[in-house]
Amino acid sequence: MNDAAPKGSQSLPLATPYPIASLVGLLATDAERRRAAFQAGRQTGPVTGLPKLDRILGGRLETGIYVLHAAPGAGKTALALGIASGCGVPALFVSAEVGALEILRRLIARTTGEYLGRLKSGELTGDTVRGLAEKTAKALPLLSLLDVASGSAPTEHLATVMDSVRHAPGVEMAKGDGSLMIVDSAHTWAARMWPDKEEYPRLGFALEELESLARRMDIPVLVIAERNRASMKNEGQSSSAGSRRFEYAAEGVIGLEPVEKDAEDNDGWKTVKLSVSKNRHGSCGEVLLKWHGAMQKHIEKGEG
Repeated sequence: MNDAAPKGSQSLPLATPYPIASLVGLLATDAERRRAAFQAGRQTGPVTGLPKLDRILGGRLETGIYVLHAAPGAGKTALALGIASGCGVPALFVSAEVGALEILRRLIARTTGEYLGRLKSGELTGDTVRGLAEKTAKALPLLSLLDVASGSAPTEHLATVMDSVRHAPGVEMAKGDGSLMIVDSAHTWAARMWPDKEEYPRLGFALEELESLARRMDIPVLVIAERNRASMKNEGQSSSAGSRRFEYAAEGVIGLEPVEKDAEDNDGWKTVKLSVSKNRHGSCGEVLLKWHGAMQKHIEKGEG
């Protein structure tokens, strides 16, 4: 396992100076690409799959780091899996905390509606579970998992795997351009990469590495962050535990909170609030969601 500090900016090419006039052609080319996607009814990049949230974020996830932090029990991993499932482009879910089989169970629950507990209780036969798993795999042809809970994943390995995901068979089914990586969680991945470093420095290293990867591969990287308990009630952009780089380096900061006054209804749904407290490509705002733990699913309130 690599416990040395990353090369950081030394691993990037030297920064390029751009006289304003030299950017005109580059901007026009980018606009033409987005226009062609718009006219063809294709996404211009990854989305979250939650229409109100996508409108707040500016219509897509842009290149760079996005941060998702949440209070315990609000379902941050489930929300991230929902984004990975519904982003419309090849996606890699990097799980540093939960093994691949457990992630598959959660995907089965949200995709088929079978309760998560029943997939573990022994109530279902192997053939039944196999059928549910095959149905889920067929529904999610663009999603791949990287099980970092049982192995190492240096940044270059993440880049190699991400590159294979976005060129894998089935990418022609994508609804838009680009690809998406999700890291769950940045804190656990950093601890595995640099176990001998203090928490704050290794989080800084981790975010520097992931930001560099995002820019180099021209993709958004959504990182799940552990919550700073002292800031839990603030719900703001400074709520991630550890390095403030979570906030100032991010393209967007998204928080997820339970709405305490709304108890779980008779069908098992409860209300949670999603807050965008920083956004370089749109506005800030809030979206109310309904969250079902047994089905590992969030939907926008008023839907379904």
